[in-house]
Amino acid sequence: MESVNYDLSQVRSIIGSFRSKKDRYHDLVFYNSNENLRKLFSNIDLKDKNVLSVLASSDQLFYFYDKGVRSVDTFDKNKLTFYYFYLRKWFIQYKNKYYITKVNRRMLLKLLSTIKVESEDEEKALYFWKCMIDSYNIKSIFNLFIIDDNFKKNSIRNCKRIKKRLEENKLTFYNVDISKRFRLNKKYDVIYKSNISDYVCNSREVLETYRDNLDSLLTDDGIIISSNLTHDYDYSNEFGVFSEKFNYRLLDNSIGYVYTRR
Repeated sequence: MESVNYDLSQVRSIIGSFRSKKDRYHDLVFYNSNENLRKLFSNIDLKDKNVLSVLASSDQLFYFYDKGVRSVDTFDKNKLTFYYFYLRKWFIQYKNKYYITKVNRRMLLKLLSTIKVESEDEEKALYFWKCMIDSYNIKSIFNLFIIDDNFKKNSIRNCKRIKKRLEENKLTFYNVDISKRFRLNKKYDVIYKSNISDYVCNSREVLETYRDNLDSLLTDDGIIISSNLTHDYDYSNEFGVFSEKFNYRLLDNSIGYVYTRR
């Protein structure tokens, strides 16, 4: 559990218990997505697609499951999203709750005591959350998250389909910065990069690496979906750099872009 203990040390830095310096692979976690996923995916055919998605709050992964995709692999620069996925997974599987609300220490301890570990990754996540509860009160744990109060926007009332997919599929998670050089020997029909562009350096060199990573992961007729939240595209170099390999169009609902190969 050495790697998990390192991750826990980074949590201490983030929520302020210690002054040690956190690294760039650990940061605050989105408690729930601030995107309107229901609207964003409303006019996109996702049935039976192989998807690569940012993990973030896990809302994105769960929405893809609910839309009937064939498979979903995930990535995120923030390692702590990996642990948060399992906490959300357990709330869906054991409590039939899509979002983690109205929690207290006793309830979390009871939940963790009922977990039937199915993989080494899940065992690591269970150890992580047991250590978190032993070390912090609930208020301090919640300081680890960025919370959007509009839970209704992305709530899924019936978790039956998601629960079934969680039982059938183990998490595939790549702890990578997609704007840095890396390679996977896989291709995807859909890549969902959320609003990562808001945080990627605007230099041409970085954007070319970012673009080429996505290009190497996309099937010939695949699409890349980018949500449009706060990014000021008028002053971004992304469209210029990406247009050398991709066409792009604004979605009909005007809250995102789709890239396709030229």
